[in-house]
Amino acid sequence: MEGRGIQDQNITASSMYDNRGDMGPYGARLNFQFRGITGWCKAKGDNDPWIQVEFGRYMIITGVITQGRATDRYQQWVKKFTVSYSDAGQEWTGVTDGRSGIQMTFTGNSDKYTPVNSTFPEPVRARFLRIEPKAWNQVCCMRFEVVGCESPE
Repeated sequence: MEGRGIQDQNITASSMYDNRGDMGPYGARLNFQFRGITGWCKAKGDNDPWIQVEFGRYMIITGVITQGRATDRYQQWVKKFTVSYSDAGQEWTGVTDGRSGIQMTFTGNSDKYTPVNSTFPEPVRARFLRIEPKAWNQVCCMRFEVVGCESPE
């Protein structure tokens, strides 16, 4: 994502703060900061936020790297999140701990700039990946990168 291999329209979210374009999902790329766009932020009334990426082909995904919103004025980042994946973007499977089958809750960021690497216990193969924030500092805002490689088909 950071290298712009994923098109803006392939990054979508449940909502964006006040429908402001400068807080849209396309600003959620790791280390992204351009003309006031400093990350994705959810809308105020969105109680089950998510942000997802469609790869357009199958990928082997081994983890994600998260980061808070790049702004001098606010302290905004995601502290806890879950991750789900899908083949068609309709039915979702949560990333589990590999033993109990219970969906994992990952520890995210503790500041807005330091990237945090969250590695999955087992790689997943999917066309879609969704991050579902569960706890955040001030406002639910984030940037992220997907770690993995293209699936040989």
